[in-house]
Amino acid sequence: MINKINIIYLFLILFITTQINAVPNSNNDLIVKKIAQVIIEEYDKYQNYTFLEKLVLKMGKSTYVDNINIWQKNYNNIDNIKIELHPKLEDMVKIADKNMETKDAEHFRNLLEQLTFLGFKNLQIFYLSVKEYLKKNNLTHIDINIQLIDDSLCNINFFNTKKELYAKEDIIKSEIQKMMKEDNVKYKFTFYSFAFKFLNKIRNKIIQKDMEKMLIKINEKKNDL
Repeated sequence: MINKINIIYLFLILFITTQINAVPNSNNDLIVKKIAQVIIEEYDKYQNYTFLEKLVLKMGKSTYVDNINIWQKNYNNIDNIKIELHPKLEDMVKIADKNMETKDAEHFRNLLEQLTFLGFKNLQIFYLSVKEYLKKNNLTHIDINIQLIDDSLCNINFFNTKKELYAKEDIIKSEIQKMMKEDNVKYKFTFYSFAFKFLNKIRNKIIQKDMEKMLIKINEKKNDL
């Protein structure tokens, strides 16, 4: 499940943060380090993807790893993380700067920064869910594996948080797509519009399946009580 949750865009990681309870930072660091290790390892386990989808995944891995490293360094203060756009996103901003009104270009950059931030918040939910699961089951970071991460995420609160996060993501992506299709810039954004649409379609399909599986598992746990 986890590698499907974390499927990456060619140059966008569109990956929630709640209040972090005070526990020793050294322990938190170990938890985050282990989570990062596991989800990076899972990234290469492609299943049920087309050749083109696999190609996109391979091309996006370095960006994915870079963003995980940034998150790992900033997880303890995620809301104040300094957003630096990926070079491909900066290329989009340059197009906007040259072809849009100043206020529109600034808004376009802000939307891409918001989207990038949502990626970090999506990673943050792994940390929060795993930390809660470890505490509840009296486990340590040594016990963290892909199954534990999946189990930790099957919680109605995290499900609802992810649902809200994806809703915000959809709003931002729709606004970005709308701006790229405006008459005065649409030909400048031809490649980016195509990539955005193609990758968004893949992501939405995977999100839908994943959320459905999460809900089924949550309901199964309810019935077992």
